[in-house]
Amino acid sequence: MIISDIVCDRRDNDTELSARVCPESAHGEVFRVWFRFPYDLGPLPVSGDPFLAAFLIPCMFAGEDLHIDASTSSRLFQSVPTIQRLICEWHPNFHAISATSAGSHAHTHTTDYPVTGTFYSGGVDSTYTLVKHQDQISALILVHGFENPVHAEERLEVTLSAVIPTVQKLNKNLLVVHTNLRASTEQWMAGLDKKYKGSFFGFCYQGSILAAVGLGLQRMFDRIIVPASYTFDTLVPYGSHPSLDPLWSTESLDFIHDGCEASRLEKIKKISAQAPFAAHRLQVCEYNRADQTNCCRCEKCIRTMLALRLCGILEQSITFHHPLELPLVRQMPYPRRWHNDYRELLSESQRRGESEIADVLRIVLREQQSLYQLWGNLRRPPKRAMARLKSLLKRWKKSQH
Repeated sequence: MIISDIVCDRRDNDTELSARVCPESAHGEVFRVWFRFPYDLGPLPVSGDPFLAAFLIPCMFAGEDLHIDASTSSRLFQSVPTIQRLICEWHPNFHAISATSAGSHAHTHTTDYPVTGTFYSGGVDSTYTLVKHQDQISALILVHGFENPVHAEERLEVTLSAVIPTVQKLNKNLLVVHTNLRASTEQWMAGLDKKYKGSFFGFCYQGSILAAVGLGLQRMFDRIIVPASYTFDTLVPYGSHPSLDPLWSTESLDFIHDGCEASRLEKIKKISAQAPFAAHRLQVCEYNRADQTNCCRCEKCIRTMLALRLCGILEQSITFHHPLELPLVRQMPYPRRWHNDYRELLSESQRRGESEIADVLRIVLREQQSLYQLWGNLRRPPKRAMARLKSLLKRWKKSQH
């Protein structure tokens, strides 16, 4: 893959940093990737850094060498072998590639005092980081095209309606950045002969998208904080990770992975205690519907609503428009990677004497069976039904003691 023709131009009310992307694969068509930053930030340095972060990992999956026809940060480029070793250890179907650039340079700091930014979406992780470091953070970076499709402007409006009151209350600057990076890369990867099993964005790519955006803004910041998704004891190979995020740093910009010390429930407790106005406006939905902030039906919404309910603030929420329906929770499958979250919710519900929620969570965790689950199991093939029934009855009796 060759990245060339990197330019910075004014486009309407934005400053656009873009590059021409020419894949090597027979199915790959030339396309253009762009980042659009607020125009009042002024001209941005034309550098290969954002595009190195943007395409190193996709090229490792595709097995294409990467050449950037522009200079890149010496520090960032020296981290490339370490990044590749880490990714190959995590993902055996990725391969080390040759990464080259037209030259190298060493960035210098442009401010006399440290300027810290953080990525912000209004979710639990980013709100926790904002509240935790609110005295240090001067600006919040919201990336449109990261989770929501970049063309879905109506979804951006819903997000802004949820986050702007918190931003204003804390007196922070909000930088909205638009990019087609994720959409363009996923379209190119769809034409490859090999397919990634699972979410490439989540498990491989999200951290480097954020790094690419941050590197486009490195003239403004000394540090950019990346909110954590996992705790230290539940870490898995992921696109954003405490071992990976700092490797995208340059001479003038450090990326800091933050928040692994706290579980989701602990984060919500801190937010509700120190910034209840932010807790009332959390935006967490996986579906990002255009007509509402949170659907209140997906697993992530329900997991958050359970935590808010146990913290006693769900009824004050402005962004969860529907009540928590415990019968719906009973039937909900949950991703195994969030097992610790549900175990902690169960412990919290027992500690607070919320027996109804505790019973529902035991069913979710398969520690006891609901009638719905029992009926579903009885409908299995007859040869296995009796054995399954005996096993379920044994588990049910054990759960009653």
